Amino acid sequence: MPVININGGQKIISWAQTLIYADTMGLTAPAFANRYGPPPTGQGQMFWITAAQQLQTAQEIPQAAPDDNFTIHTNNVAQEFHAQLGDIVSMFNAKPRATKTVDTTNTGKLLQEVYKYKAMTLRKADSIAYEKANTLKNKPFDWTTTQGMVGIEIEVENIRNSVSGLCAYWDAKADGSLRNNGIELVSIPLQIKQVQLALEHVYECLYKNNDPDFSNRTSIHVHVNCRDLTQDQIFNFVLLYALFEKHFYQVAGAKRMNSIFCVPLFRTNQMTTINEVIYGMVPNWHKYCGINLLPLFQNSVTQGYGTIEFRHLYGTKDQMEILHWINDILCLRKFACEISKGDLLEAIKTMNTTSSYMAMYSQVFAKGRRLLSNKKDFEECVSNIKRELFGNEYIETLRGTDTGPYWSMSRELGVRG
Repeated sequence: MPVININGGQKIISWAQTLIYADTMGLTAPAFANRYGPPPTGQGQMFWITAAQQLQTAQEIPQAAPDDNFTIHTNNVAQEFHAQLGDIVSMFNAKPRATKTVDTTNTGKLLQEVYKYKAMTLRKADSIAYEKANTLKNKPFDWTTTQGMVGIEIEVENIRNSVSGLCAYWDAKADGSLRNNGIELVSIPLQIKQVQLALEHVYECLYKNNDPDFSNRTSIHVHVNCRDLTQDQIFNFVLLYALFEKHFYQVAGAKRMNSIFCVPLFRTNQMTTINEVIYGMVPNWHKYCGINLLPLFQNSVTQGYGTIEFRHLYGTKDQMEILHWINDILCLRKFACEISKGDLLEAIKTMNTTSSYMAMYSQVFAKGRRLLSNKKDFEECVSNIKRELFGNEYIETLRGTDTGPYWSMSRELGVRG
């Protein structure tokens, strides 16, 4: 970690802190460390920061899970910084901790019957009063299902004046990862039929006294309630997501796909821990995956909300984009509840052609967007899942098949297996 000249003295700070300080100066972290580091590694200039800024910075640094290795050691500043960023990504590709044997036989109970959660804060009286007094300004959204509940977190910057008028649905909170008077707006758990009105309300409040900026530092996180699902249905939900992960990154874009704060599963081997997480309730998952399973249970990183968090979506003022995003997630949830675990595993196991993949894709997203058209996008996710779920059986099948475009592509994508 770098040594920095701060407020008349020297202080060892983390690379996460360095990145935050550097951003305030418009510098890269290596340039910041070089300018304000003591000789022989730096130029020896002094960096001055107020006590309030120091406190804010401390709040901005992501809290890592116990096994998240954010600290590495090297003498070269630039090398260390780039290696640090690489390590955050490569930790996902590292061999997972040894998994324990879990019982997957008694999985018909709802998660809320298996795990004790705190009661949700729903503000029923306030929301009912608001809904009686207000109606939608836009055409009602055509949801694939109104079953389930979601929580929405909206990050935004340039909020120089208070966001007045927030009532039943939202709370405004400080967010240290943002700049330029950034805040996070956090909803209560929303019924699907409440989502559109809640979004119209919060954006009206946002723009009333401010000129909001959805910079590249901002994002929108969606928590999907899973308390009312069985463990098998949650397994299906995550498996379907992994199968169609490229769909969600097609929406979120390349910047989000390459972000270290929403890493795709297809760049990790997290799926090897899915049984342990869902059935064993062991938090063997990384927060900074695009799909975050840690909020399902109480752990060192998060409270036990009984939710799965989708971290991909960029910050946006486009309410329709958020509605479509949530609807696409609900497409997965709905299908996960309609198909048995055995049938889904068998369908994936026998999925040997692009047409069979597309058939399921069209079925799952019957009332969602259908964006995938690249053959490689289909086959990479299928190949990765088969490798993780079926292991040697899949590899032997692969080796025994010399022809066919699917298997040729699988061999081409065999960089991980």
